[in-house]
Amino acid sequence: MKEVQSCFHVSGDYDYIVKMAFESMDEYRDFMINKLTKINVIGNSHSIFVIGDVKDDTAYQLI
Repeated sequence: MKEVQSCFHVSGDYDYIVKMAFESMDEYRDFMINKLTKINVIGNSHSIFVIGDVKDDTAYQLI
């Protein structure tokens, strides 16, 4: 799905963390209702929204 930027299989309370990007909350709502929740193996979802960046590096430092 083009909206998905990253997906991580994790331990703990959730099975996966999916990083997605949308132009608006309407676009997000449409994605959740018409795409993600239509996948039969997804039992439930929980959303968290970014308020602001504190640090967001994508490169590794070489020593």
